[in-house]
Amino acid sequence: MLTYLDIVNTVIAESKLSLDPLTSSNFDSPPRTRLYDDIKRWVNTSYKELLLRRKELFTRNERAVITVWPRVHLSGLTYIPSVGDVLEDTDSGLEFTVMSVSEAEDVNNSPVVERTVGVEFIEGVAPSELKVGAILNRLLPTPLAAVAEVKGPGYIDFREEVPGLDYIVEDSLAITDTPYRINAVIPPWGWDLTDRLVSPFTAGTPLTLYKTRQGTYGIYPVGDKPLTLTFSYVRALPTLVAWDDVPGDVPPSYIDLIMWKTVAEVADFNNDTKLFSRANKHVELYTTWQERDEMPNVVLDLYRFDGHTGTY
Repeated sequence: MLTYLDIVNTVIAESKLSLDPLTSSNFDSPPRTRLYDDIKRWVNTSYKELLLRRKELFTRNERAVITVWPRVHLSGLTYIPSVGDVLEDTDSGLEFTVMSVSEAEDVNNSPVVERTVGVEFIEGVAPSELKVGAILNRLLPTPLAAVAEVKGPGYIDFREEVPGLDYIVEDSLAITDTPYRINAVIPPWGWDLTDRLVSPFTAGTPLTLYKTRQGTYGIYPVGDKPLTLTFSYVRALPTLVAWDDVPGDVPPSYIDLIMWKTVAEVADFNNDTKLFSRANKHVELYTTWQERDEMPNVVLDLYRFDGHTGTY
């Protein structure tokens, strides 16, 4: 399959530009002229246009499986938590171990340091003992006093959990782990009242997925065990960056379509009507082949009209 470097150099050759072909060593810092950077940008634009033109041609749907520990949103942190830290509620004495750390917070770039941590509660103690506003000490690895305040339940930002995720298909989320012995789709809700509860950390079978104003997701009841979640999602539009990146979201037979669309951009930029006509001819030809090969076959039968029974 052609690499990003191959496509750029082919565009230079087909456009008959007075530019030297790039190499792997100077691809990131092209010499002499900004036109190199323009061509690289137009290649990515053509790539994305191809993926977006007909959604049914190139699907970006994927399935994911992630493990989510019960989450606690910490605010006013005097240090950045790490996996393995043991924190203690100064009021109830409830202890929990940090199993994961997320940078999800209510307000991005807030001067107040916040983190969402996945936790494992010590056995025999109900998570409901943990209250909103509780002050936490760190017990391990070294003792520290008043390191954070409990702001409420922690939320899930699926983009942090799955690299390259654009958005999840909300009605596909399911819990599949054995501790709760269910495999049920959780319906999405609007803003919930869990943040207003004195203790939102209620153990029990999670029943509700709700969406926050920030676009993150919460599960209620929070529970006291890790959950295995499966869901469908749509991958974010890819971007070619390194010289050896390949446009893997399209079949190899259509890579030339990206190249010819980029040549058309070069021609349009230079007001070169002859080159634009030549490039556009190839774009239209490849587009015709693409729709012929990738679109479903059209079938007409007795059921082609809504409500028709199939009999005359």
